[in-house]
Amino acid sequence: VVVAHGPSAEGARIGPRLGVLRLDNGLVTRVPIPTRGTVWGEFLSDRKTAVVVHQDIAGSMALSLVNLSTAEVTPLDVALNGTLIGMPVLSPDQQTIAILFRPQNASSVVEFQMLLVDIKKKTAKTLGKPGRLGAPYSWLPDGSGIVLKRFLPAKSDDIERRVVCFLRMDGTLTDLIAGDDPLVIPHLKCVLFEGSSRDWFTCNLSGLNPVKFADGMKGWGNPAISPNGKEMLWVRFVKGELPQLHRFEFGNKNGELA
Repeated sequence: VVVAHGPSAEGARIGPRLGVLRLDNGLVTRVPIPTRGTVWGEFLSDRKTAVVVHQDIAGSMALSLVNLSTAEVTPLDVALNGTLIGMPVLSPDQQTIAILFRPQNASSVVEFQMLLVDIKKKTAKTLGKPGRLGAPYSWLPDGSGIVLKRFLPAKSDDIERRVVCFLRMDGTLTDLIAGDDPLVIPHLKCVLFEGSSRDWFTCNLSGLNPVKFADGMKGWGNPAISPNGKEMLWVRFVKGELPQLHRFEFGNKNGELA
């Protein structure tokens, strides 16, 4: 998996570096690209290249293709009237990158908009209106839209409420179900999300029929699906301990440390 590896030996002035974590032996190999810090990355289907959001030497957020063997960086220099702030997520056909950014004319520092970047043409266009949108986000299997979350105003002293929503390719945003951190599971045609109880649930792609996922996976987070759809990665959070990455096969309740 592509990771942001840190903290670095250089100290707090340098952010996490781009790395590749091998799940068979747990070793991380850093990819020495010229950057002040790496935020997010995702493999292309060739598994040799990653699309990466990173802070370039000048301090600006940049979107690039990185050869993981040679560390060659190919900038996707798209015209932007704003700042990249989210993770790059590839469409099912590997032609388009979805990523959140903050428009220059945003009404607040927490107002974001979805950006679609065409990899071959190196062009970008906005999708939908700016709003209190948030990561993570993932494409529907047919590429017809993106599932993400948005924030609602807090009630009294409560934290901001989150809603799982669907952003269609015509820019229409539709609320699906109350929840946080949604992830599309393509082969099951459902959305995984965290409920207010901190348990995890799935619902269908219309936001209906919520069902607790496994035993609820309370205390776990940051789920990710393998390319073949047969495995998931989860991060285990235990108070007073460092987070641990585990891998699970679908249909097998016993995971293993990755």
